[in-house]
Amino acid sequence: MPTFKELLKNRRSIRNFTKKDVSFDTIKQLIEESTLAPSAQNQQPWKFIVVTNQEMMKAISDESKKNILAQIESNPNDGRIKKGVAPQWLQPLIQQA
Repeated sequence: MPTFKELLKNRRSIRNFTKKDVSFDTIKQLIEESTLAPSAQNQQPWKFIVVTNQEMMKAISDESKKNILAQIESNPNDGRIKKGVAPQWLQPLIQQA
């Protein structure tokens, strides 16, 4: 079994997703296991919504992008979101703003 340090060093983010469906049992297992993670003061503030409808996922994504752009436009000097600092997926949106 890998050590905690090895897990952290070898973790990665995947942003190129396949169209392959994930079974609800797998999703349920992942949610159950993720709730085992520690939380501040053991409050366990978990709430999950599983979205499987592709149109709804796109609508949520589009709305999220719209909100990020509105935040950038309303306060361009915020400092938290600026070109070169924000995550790579956000850079094209910042260039539009």
